[in-house]
Amino acid sequence: EFHDSLALHTGNLVLYETYRKLVTQLKLFRSHTFQYRPETIGISLKEHTSIFEAVVAQDEVRAAELLQTHARDSLCRLNLTLTRESLTQ
Repeated sequence: EFHDSLALHTGNLVLYETYRKLVTQLKLFRSHTFQYRPETIGISLKEHTSIFEAVVAQDEVRAAELLQTHARDSLCRLNLTLTRESLTQ
């Protein structure tokens, strides 16, 4: 809901529609990471809290930086999970 709300409230319909098309895949990646590295749930929550605080403070620059960092770090966490999994098989 957090990601969906952020995308919706950008006012950018193309962005929102693109995000909605990716939701199923994103959920699979998130659940996979959370299943195999449950400690990432807390990390993600902290990142979301920081993003939310920047949005509420109307600090667009900070919110954008945090969103980019969150996206990059989430991908890194997924890659670490997949790498560790392939090493144990």
